[in-house]
Amino acid sequence: MKNFSLKNLVSELPSKDNILIIGLGFDTRCLNIANALNDSVNKTIGLVNLHSINETLDNLDKFNKYENSIVIGNEPISTMGLLDNLDKEISDINNDLLVDITSMSREMLLSLLAFLDEKFLISRTIFLNNCAESYGDWLSKGVLEVRSVLGYSGVLYPSRKLHLVILAGFEEKRVMSIIEQFEPNKITIGYGDGNSVIDEALEKTNIGNFRTIKRALLERLGYSESNINEFDFSSTDPASVKLTLEEILGSSFDDHNIIISPLNTKISSLGVGLYALEHNEVQICYAEAEIYNYPNYATASDIVQVFSVEKSL
Repeated sequence: MKNFSLKNLVSELPSKDNILIIGLGFDTRCLNIANALNDSVNKTIGLVNLHSINETLDNLDKFNKYENSIVIGNEPISTMGLLDNLDKEISDINNDLLVDITSMSREMLLSLLAFLDEKFLISRTIFLNNCAESYGDWLSKGVLEVRSVLGYSGVLYPSRKLHLVILAGFEEKRVMSIIEQFEPNKITIGYGDGNSVIDEALEKTNIGNFRTIKRALLERLGYSESNINEFDFSSTDPASVKLTLEEILGSSFDDHNIIISPLNTKISSLGVGLYALEHNEVQICYAEAEIYNYPNYATASDIVQVFSVEKSL
């Protein structure tokens, strides 16, 4: 992974004949990378997040003013329909595919990764993320629905116990909603480690949230210490996340169904996706928030993370 400033981004990318895909959402960082690259790409495709469409309209209006821009999902559409439409737009791709994950939901990002894998495009994809300078006091509230992610339905056996793995972030109530819905027999909770997170304060927040969650599991939901495990993982290295999951889940397949919920960074969520693509029996679930902190979700920095991922053959 490399970090570049927005103003130097064009000169650092390998080609000027790329297709750029971005997530169109409410985040104030949504269009920063597209603004930096708009004159240097052949086509810019905006995938509208299926949640909070009304709050996305301002960014959508600005996006429509770009030359060679295409919007997918501005009318009611399923994730599968969105990817079908995307397939038509990139079927003739000759160069690298640029994917700006900054304002994509984790659900859309993971389904997009499965799509790229099916089309043998992962090795030709460069991911970009505009880092946040800071986050709001809260990110989301409530949970509308917990569902499996398209491309990662897994294989669940009625005779097996459930092992729920959560890569936690700031939203402890979202974590608790997932646990209460699934009522797992075994819980493994991870938090971003201090060697990889950009801000040490965010690391302390992650660890503090984990302790709050564990206390609630023990005192309110009646779990025992033996049924709760913890681990740390890289928030900025998908390959490392994949290896970490290999280590902690290597012996769990014999007697447990495994469901993973990635709630940390989108970069670490890609690592979860890579792991699940190689373990088809694993399900990934997504907890759709009821409301987000629309006006104060995050403030942008000038840093863009640029990286690729690999899937084992």
